[in-house]
Amino acid sequence: MSKITDFLILIIAPLLSTVGKLYAREQLRKTAFFILILAPVLALAFNALSWLRYGIDIPLWDDWGFYNPGGIGSFDLKYLFQPANDTLFPVGKTLDSIAQRLLDGNSVAYQLISMITVLGLLLFIQWRLLTACLKDRFLAACAFGFTVLMLRPDSYWGFQNIAYHHALPLVFDLSALYIITGSKWRDRLSTPVVFILGILAGLSYISGAFSTLAMGFVVFISGLFIQPLQRRPLVLGGLALTLAGILTLIPQVWVIAFYQKGVAQASNSLALPNEKEFWLFLFGVVGKSLFLRPLGLHIIPAVLLFGAAALAVLRFGKALFGKKLQTLSEAGTGIILSALFTAIFVYLILVAAGRTHLRPPDVESAFAYGFARFHFFWVTLLWPWLAAAVLKGIGRMKFTPELNPTGTLVLITTIITVLAFVGVLKKDSYYRQGVVQRAMGINCISSALRNGDETVMCTQLYPVDLFRSIVYAKGIGASFTRSLPYSPIIPVGTKDPAPLFLFSKTAHTEIGFRNLPEIQARETGYQFKAADDPMIIFKTGSPEVLKSCLLLQVVAVMKVDEVDSVQVFYKPLGQKRFSGSFSRITPVDPGSECREVVFELASASGFQEDFRFDPVMKPQRFELKDLEVRCRVSK
Repeated sequence: MSKITDFLILIIAPLLSTVGKLYAREQLRKTAFFILILAPVLALAFNALSWLRYGIDIPLWDDWGFYNPGGIGSFDLKYLFQPANDTLFPVGKTLDSIAQRLLDGNSVAYQLISMITVLGLLLFIQWRLLTACLKDRFLAACAFGFTVLMLRPDSYWGFQNIAYHHALPLVFDLSALYIITGSKWRDRLSTPVVFILGILAGLSYISGAFSTLAMGFVVFISGLFIQPLQRRPLVLGGLALTLAGILTLIPQVWVIAFYQKGVAQASNSLALPNEKEFWLFLFGVVGKSLFLRPLGLHIIPAVLLFGAAALAVLRFGKALFGKKLQTLSEAGTGIILSALFTAIFVYLILVAAGRTHLRPPDVESAFAYGFARFHFFWVTLLWPWLAAAVLKGIGRMKFTPELNPTGTLVLITTIITVLAFVGVLKKDSYYRQGVVQRAMGINCISSALRNGDETVMCTQLYPVDLFRSIVYAKGIGASFTRSLPYSPIIPVGTKDPAPLFLFSKTAHTEIGFRNLPEIQARETGYQFKAADDPMIIFKTGSPEVLKSCLLLQVVAVMKVDEVDSVQVFYKPLGQKRFSGSFSRITPVDPGSECREVVFELASASGFQEDFRFDPVMKPQRFELKDLEVRCRVSK
């Protein structure tokens, strides 16, 4: 019996040991897979939560440039295609105007939505592309984990609302790449959709036109060397992107060459590739994308890793142009890596050319200056694909089965976890920096408006006079203006300057009284008895002034017997009838003395002559000492 037991143990023990090892390895793979997928998602979630915690609703820097008459909120083609910052970006302006209409331009809400949408789409498309090219979901997860580099702090969110415009070309171009290489090419709409995505990328920013052209050219050339039965999507898709790139590059180049007369607004002089500072700055941008620090020796890993990506592209090109035609499955990773590398390299050249010479005196080197802004974001899309190319190469090598998966697993998971952990730690501190700057800016604006200043210089927000931008923002109902004070001209009736309308100096035959059955003149004003829905309708007699007026001040001096509300209706130019959308309402409390009730009426288009004043909402007695209308700001 013991011999049989010993025999069974001799056979079963190794079998159980092998099963245990396989189970442990499988569990390790599942755990690593979960971590690799979850790390980028958590990084995005922490980004969003940090912004919600520290975000303040106020425009910052370039955001203010759109709060001008005829600006944000408009869908007029003249506004959408007006060049700025060396580029045309009607796609971004359209999205800004939609946000202004739907969200009143609320910075906190707008940045949260753009962050989740743009970063979420980029994560989704990257995952779909990686799984389509690598076939093995675990290898795809290993490469996907490197997208945490894209989700580090200080990118396009946290300061300016419009900064994310720079990322829009990536969303459109990656979507086009997925349609070309990762989906079944059966739909007749595939080519038109790719072309439209290319047009959208090219009209999102000047970098989008260059990147679309570069990607399209690489995809088209690659398609010529793929097996004939699989060429169609690459050739047609590459041609569609190339054509879109050319068509959008023409107006983008026109902006600098003709509209700006050959002078780039970003820099008085362009840096050239024959300058050392050009390359130092370029590799500074690459270094920041890798979580490096702006120290001299850190240029080495930046150069090595970017060089490794370049070598991987060259290796792919050598294999592609070889005697044996590859399948799309074999070449997919290389095609996407090559297209991304080419587009990103072109982008880096554009940025280095325009930004290198803007280095301030207190920044020691051009390499350190490359860490200054958000330009690193584009480069972060390259690293998952470099990892994918390496992993695909490793998969072809003959490693010991016990070591290869486990070693790769532990190494990559450790790297991703550390990167994600470091990024999460920095998110709060980054978003917290913006709180002080924005709060100081709001205090500065509030102080200027309380003093009645008509010049608002708040360099914390933007180093120009913000007064007219604030007035325009009030006119279109921008959310940040709701909490901003404005000092009214009091006492009522003062002639410095004279009001456009003064109730006490206007013949009552020129004023319409509705549902006010009793009116009695007194030394202190007029006593009214109101029925249901009382109203006073009047004209100012100054139609030309109102047409060019952006901000009106209406002040009523009155008292009521019971708690109630006062409402003023106005008509912007083109408005046919009174509407609740164009009115202001405020509560009023009873008292022994008349009090000033102040309204600010803003209209970016100007005003018509007709006004309606509803002194109370319910039947009661009230006293109206006076009512006046003044134009505070004209076009």
